[in-house]
Amino acid sequence: MRTRVGTRRRTGDLTRRLASLFAGALPDGAWVVVHRLNADPDGTDELGITLLRQSRQSGQGGQN
Repeated sequence: MRTRVGTRRRTGDLTRRLASLFAGALPDGAWVVVHRLNADPDGTDELGITLLRQSRQSGQGGQN
């Protein structure tokens, strides 16, 4: 299966993550989008997951 990420494509389970952002949906339909400004995709993912987790625990959606 191929997934379009930005202007690059990735295929398979072992390919590098080339996306420059993390996006996730909240239960109320709002979105969290974290744009990576450095070369560390793990930090971007961790921040996005933290924002989603905090929103879920507080029962609130919306922009942070």
